[in-house]
This record gives sequence, structure tokens and C-alpha cells, in this order.
Amino acid sequence: MWKLKRLIHILNFLKYQIREFLPSTVYEFLSSILIKSRENIYKEKFKSFGALNPELTFYVIRRRPPGWGFFSNLFYVLQGISYAEKNNYVPVVDMENYWMSELSSLKEINGQKNAWCYFFNQVSNYELREVYNSKNVILSDGSRIHGGTEWISNRNTNLITTPKLLRKVGNLVSKYITLNEITSKYVTGLKSSLGWSEAETLGIFIRGSVYFTELEFLNSAMPSLDYFIFQVKNKIKTTPISRVYICTEDFRVYDILRRELDNINIIPNLRFGSELTVEEWEKTQELTKIGGLKKMGYERTKIYLAECLLLSDCAYFIGTFSNATSFIFATASSRNIASWLVVSDRVIEIKPST
Repeated sequence: MWKLKRLIHILNFLKYQIREFLPSTVYEFLSSILIKSRENIYKEKFKSFGALNPELTFYVIRRRPPGWGFFSNLFYVLQGISYAEKNNYVPVVDMENYWMSELSSLKEINGQKNAWCYFFNQVSNYELREVYNSKNVILSDGSRIHGGTEWISNRNTNLITTPKLLRKVGNLVSKYITLNEITSKYVTGLKSSLGWSEAETLGIFIRGSVYFTELEFLNSAMPSLDYFIFQVKNKIKTTPISRVYICTEDFRVYDILRRELDNINIIPNLRFGSELTVEEWEKTQELTKIGGLKKMGYERTKIYLAECLLLSDCAYFIGTFSNATSFIFATASSRNIASWLVVSDRVIEIKPST
């Protein structure tokens, strides 16, 4: 069984590596041949793997490979948890047998084969080995849990701007998603090295690549870069902010922001060194053929997660729409911090549910 799982891991790895070298038209043609069989494989189905835990029904949250961005996958897990809660199932996340191309590794990371557990504890007290020897197991749909009708599957600004829904997300995160020991120590160490203090700190998140590359995105959700910078400056002027932390995946946007905000203390960035230039950064960038995303992997994702945890711990937060900002707004909502979402033509104050 172990050898079979190892072989599947290797084949998945090779599949998504090969994709990087094939013309898109060729890869899409080859993939189309397998679409119907894959759709059947990833439909929700009931399985009985053994005699363990006959009194329980496990709900295995799996996503159809190759998955997507880190926080997109996280929200998919939350969607599965919400569905499991509603039906009195025991949720468990499987990113070991279902490959996440931007994250999964052939080697163990932090002693884990399950990519979810690279960063987090399992969402229940049961490990995959026990689940796959249990009597009642439901494998989730790999693309649209419950047909995509769950409220948490709504991928527009409605989730962020509806206090009741935002609080629901925050409650699910608080109840089920905890950092594992290694990740927790990493984040604690970062805060110590940065001399982190939430007081008078403004967290800034901006999806930067949309300004330089053709990415599919909600047009109504993205402000112009000038408009976003104007709103950031306005918040600095009108609130007691003395320092900022800037989070963006695109160094070009980061470079513009730090030049525009040169009159305020900018906390050192976790991704970009102080002497980095745009030319040097551009040489290091590799894009996948999955939506033009940057290659992530464990180390880059660890920094990305840590940044978002820092942002949710700021006294003030302003950002553009994304899965990451949805997570930040939700996890910060319980502390009732001052938060704003900047869209194309206005600033929306995010008010947590009381």
C-alpha cells in the first residue's frame, strides 16, 4: 500500500512538472481525454474501508488536483468543515493522497506527507491512517462541495462585507484551524526578531501581479494602484499610525509603495531584502501555467502565511480583495480592529458582527 501511494505521488509530481514544458494546447488536449473519468473520480462518494469507528461518519475534505492558491485551498477546507458540521460528520483534510501542485512535495516536510499538516494540525482528532481503516467514510466532491451552494463558496466581496458571514468564518478558523508546533514557533520567532507590536501598526495587503500581468480577476474589485496608495496615505493621516507592514507578492508594487510611504516607519519585509532591486527580483520569478501564478512551494508559502498572520494582528488593516484578505478580515474580526477593503471606486469599512 505504501509503495502504491509513493508511486501515485511520483506520478502526480511528474504530471505537473511536465505541464510546465508542454504547450498549453497540447496539455489541454491530453487532459480533455481524461476529463470524464476524473469527474467521476472526484464526485462525492461513500466508502467503507474497515471496521473502525462504526459510530462515526468521517468526511474527507479533498480537492481535485492540482488545487489552486494557498488561501483558496484553505477556504475550500473551511467549506468542507462547514458542510461536515451541518451533517454531524467528522472532518479530516487529505492533501496527502490528493496532490496540491503548488505545495505538495515528494519528501516529508516537518515530518508530514499531508501538505495541510506542513503548517496546521489536522482539523479533528483523527489521522488519515485511522480514517482509511474506518467503516463510514465520505470522500468529498473534489471541485464543488455540496454543489458549490454553501455560503462560504461565494468567491466575491459579499463574504468580506457581510459581518455575519465574516464572523462565521472567524469562528470556524478559531475552532478548527490551529498552527502546528513548528509553524507556531516560526511565527513567534518572527515577531520577536521584528520587535512586533500591533499598536499603531497598519497592515497593508495588495494583490500586486494584477497590475503587471493578465490575471483573471473581478474587475469591479480591484482599485487602480494610484487610488489604493491615496487611500493608504489617507488612513495614515487620519489615524494614529506610526508604522506599516506591506504584504504583496509583486516586488514592483512593494517598491512603489515603500517609495510613496518614505515618511513613515516601514517594518522590514519577510520576502524582500532592503537592497533588492526590481531587476534582480524579476530574474528570480517563475510563473506556472496555472493562471500565471508564481511558483510557491513550502518555504514561500510559509512566509506568505506568516505575513497574513501578522496582518491579522495589526491594530489597523487595509487591503484589496483576495482569498488572503478574506482570511485576514475574518481572523481579525474577533478583535474588532479598524479594517478597510479598497475596491475600484470606494473604500468599504469592514465591521465585525457583534
